[in-house]
Amino acid sequence: MKPVKKKLTKKSKLKDYTNGDAIRVYLWNKAGYEIPGISEKDQKILTEYVEDNGDLKSFALALERITQL
Repeated sequence: MKPVKKKLTKKSKLKDYTNGDAIRVYLWNKAGYEIPGISEKDQKILTEYVEDNGDLKSFALALERITQL
């Protein structure tokens, strides 16, 4: 997963968030957590961004398995 590791600190579709942030939002949203300080619109955009990016989604799902969210 080295290619994804390099992408984690890069800006996501929303310039205020990195790809790492997008993955966290994706996982927390998927697990049903309420995320303070982020709008529903931004959550939706970041979640869709991860779902549409195969590398990021694979990485996120691997993290989910490891952490058992």
